[in-house]
This record gives sequence, C-alpha cells and structure tokens, in this order.
Amino acid sequence: MIQDAYMRINSLQFHPFTGNALEQKEGSRYEDSKTGRSYFANPNPTISVIITNDRKEVLLAKRAIEPHKNTWDLPGGFVEIGETLEECVRREIQEELGVVVHESVFFSSQVGTYEYETIVSPILDSTFICTLETMHITPADDVSEVAFFALDSIPFNEIKMIHIRTVLQKYSALHA
Repeated sequence: MIQDAYMRINSLQFHPFTGNALEQKEGSRYEDSKTGRSYFANPNPTISVIITNDRKEVLLAKRAIEPHKNTWDLPGGFVEIGETLEECVRREIQEELGVVVHESVFFSSQVGTYEYETIVSPILDSTFICTLETMHITPADDVSEVAFFALDSIPFNEIKMIHIRTVLQKYSALHA
C-alpha cells in the first residue's frame, strides 16, 4: 500500500495548480514544463498518540468514520497549517477524547498512507507518548469507543493502518 501511494505520486503528470505537464527531476521534485517552477510531492504530516493507564495498558480508539470505520486506531490526525506537532497533539486529543494533554514526548516516526474516497496519500506520522490531566475520556463523534489493552492483547488484526500497527509493535517490544 505504501509503495502504491508513492508510485502514484511518482507518476504525476500534471501540476495540481497550473495544470501544466510535469517532469520528474529527482526524488519528490517535479518541474512545471511551462513555468520551470518546482513542485514537491511530499507526504502529509500526521500525529498519533500513545496513552497508557497505571496498569501500562495502551488506549485505542475505535474509528466511527471512514476510512477503516469500526477498526481500532491510536488517537491522532493531520497537522494543520501553522501548527506544530505538539500543538496538533493537544488539539487532536482535546477534539477526539475531550481531555487535556499534560505532557507529550516524541516516540517514533513512520511512513504510511491514508486512503480517503479512493485517494491514497503518503503520510509521515510522528508518534508521541502522552500523559493526560485526567482520564475522564469523552469520545467525540469520530470515535465510537475507547478501550485500554494490555501490551500482549492489542488486537493487531483489527488495526488496519500499517504504520499504527508498526509503532504499536515497536512500543510493545520496548515496554514488554
């Protein structure tokens, strides 16, 4: 899936803003055939958050919306323009879980893809480990339920996003 997204990006034919033909130069850089201006087909930045309780169980959120509706995921989302990764962590946790982040520490980054309405976009996900000011979680409408899972009982087969499975496996290996 990740390779598919990069293949689609690497086969760009037209500039998304001018409509002019593109010529691939190196890596993710393309050149507009008429203006000579560069266009960079870079991944979209996202964050995901690992939250644990006092029993060292990991919080997962069940998706209430597409893509991957009714599957488990880590809380998180897309970084907005003008927002730092840390600001995104605080905003997404407030929006999705109705709680305030007390502290966040960077853990790991992964490449992945995000598919929505048949468009597959490459992403660069930054995962943070967070503590909350309170554990009184109130899921938003894009989360159907939340649950804490022991590291040895994380339902990996019910997590559809490969980069989320990868970071949870990495976290589990370090904290088992």
